[in-house]
Amino acid sequence: MKKNFLYIYRDEPTGIFQIEKKIKLNSKFKNFNLKFISTEKINYSKKDIKNYYKFTPKKEIYKKVIKFKNLQEFKIFLKNLKKGDLLFVFGRFTTANKRNSYDLDLFKKYNVKTIFLSDEPWVKVNFSKSILVSLIRLIYKFILEVKKLFKRNNKYYMPNFTVGSGLQSKNIFTKNPTAKKYIDIPSYWIDFSKKKKKTNIITYVDESVFYSRDLMLYQDSTKKSSNTNKFLNDLNKFFDLIEKNTNLKVIISCSKKHKKYNNKIFGNRKIFYGKTFELISKSRLVLGHCSEALNQVIYNEVPALCLRHKTFPLKRNLMIETKSTKLFNKNSIFIENFIYSQKKLDLSIDKKFYKNILHNYFISPNLKFENFSKRLKTEIEKLKTIN
Repeated sequence: MKKNFLYIYRDEPTGIFQIEKKIKLNSKFKNFNLKFISTEKINYSKKDIKNYYKFTPKKEIYKKVIKFKNLQEFKIFLKNLKKGDLLFVFGRFTTANKRNSYDLDLFKKYNVKTIFLSDEPWVKVNFSKSILVSLIRLIYKFILEVKKLFKRNNKYYMPNFTVGSGLQSKNIFTKNPTAKKYIDIPSYWIDFSKKKKKTNIITYVDESVFYSRDLMLYQDSTKKSSNTNKFLNDLNKFFDLIEKNTNLKVIISCSKKHKKYNNKIFGNRKIFYGKTFELISKSRLVLGHCSEALNQVIYNEVPALCLRHKTFPLKRNLMIETKSTKLFNKNSIFIENFIYSQKKLDLSIDKKFYKNILHNYFISPNLKFENFSKRLKTEIEKLKTIN
């Protein structure tokens, strides 16, 4: 029997590492052939795309992607989809926020069968740890809700299937009277295969010191630090002190989506690429800022310290404090304050808090601990053909 196609759709450039968080490039399905499509060339200039990949290793750039050069090509493609074909929307941030959601109009016009990832549910404020940050978050949430009201008009769209993770996502879906089918899957932000024996290491989760390809793509001129040399100097002093206080070695974990550093910038400490989840699972302590990779500590029950620095923009420091209070139930710290005061660090974990966060936002209690990509393959196999 001839197979239908499962198309993985994104509206902006991305790398293999990010794709494979959700689906393996070599995935084989009984009822679908797998293909990747992108509208990045419609949404961005050649220069924007080139700059995005400027510091990305070539082996991290996936070549087998159908890239539509213009809107007409995209329309013809959607119009010619077969009845049993399925389009999985992995990302449409740009189209939704800057291109007036032209893709939703086309999905409706050509009756495209789609799977959407659910919007990530809002994590409750934590007034017990930070009143100011909690108030800022509530105000920001209110502003977003108002904006949504103005965006809804004729752009309302309900996919055939919605994929979500955790109890909160499922609860939001079930409250929608027009919702169709929900697929409950463990979050792609955690590697549930990583349960390692703890070793005497502290993992620092790097967020790319010099460059952010996402900020470059969105033409955001905000610098991660106003003085990179001072930040790195203070960071290495912090590492020295924490190694002395804990008798543990700090290692550096970096994403493989960026080109490699010179080891000297982290005081000749060992640097690993593409192994963040594994290293976190083996760590006694994890250091970072506000990377999504830090979510892994919740599953592995590892203490986390989120680090601010006075050369960071206010927005970034607020994001770091928000991450720490809402997910780890503790305040972040300024690197400089610890260097000069050397107050005792809070290396505890609130296991009950971790468990609630895990089940509310990352994996429903009834699900088996397995990775998003593996569970997704199982769920796709159940779909067979779409009528």
